[in-house]
Amino acid sequence: MFTNIAMLAQSQFKIGVESLHLDSSSFSVEGQYEIENSESIEEVRITYGHSKDHRPDLKQCLGARSLGRVPRPGSHRFLKDPLFFTSSVFLNTPRRVAALAMVMGLCLLVYTLGQRQLRQALAQEQETIPNQLGKPTESPTLRWVFQCFQAVHIVTVNCQQQVSNLTDARLWILRFLGNACQKYYLLC
Repeated sequence: MFTNIAMLAQSQFKIGVESLHLDSSSFSVEGQYEIENSESIEEVRITYGHSKDHRPDLKQCLGARSLGRVPRPGSHRFLKDPLFFTSSVFLNTPRRVAALAMVMGLCLLVYTLGQRQLRQALAQEQETIPNQLGKPTESPTLRWVFQCFQAVHIVTVNCQQQVSNLTDARLWILRFLGNACQKYYLLC
């Protein structure tokens, strides 16, 4: 399923085949899991590199190749960030681990595509947005952009939806995120 979705994304976003690397078989986890409503233990081989006497760290269950490309080392280090909450997830069955791995892989695919689209829009316009230090960058991370919008909220006042905290800097960034994002923030 992931391969089919990744290939559709490759086609939809016109990603050249020469830049695509997909090994969907790298979704894997190894460990022991208790089966729901049972005291038996099932040995599961859904991963790589984990000892059999402990549950795997879900931050490591997602192979880098599940993104549809081979990322730079450390480019997905946000998975280890406490704000991402992967370390607090506990799953009882192999099917749930596999389902979470699929969802996480899809999230990383969408994240990568969104970041790529933003960077392409900036390059096409020969523009920049401010980075964390306020300096111009043509290659922002999508994580930074998400952080920029944390204080923005849609509120309803007198039965009218309004957007709070939409500063000039945030409006500048939205210019490069496309119509769907602009519509979400009630700009279209």
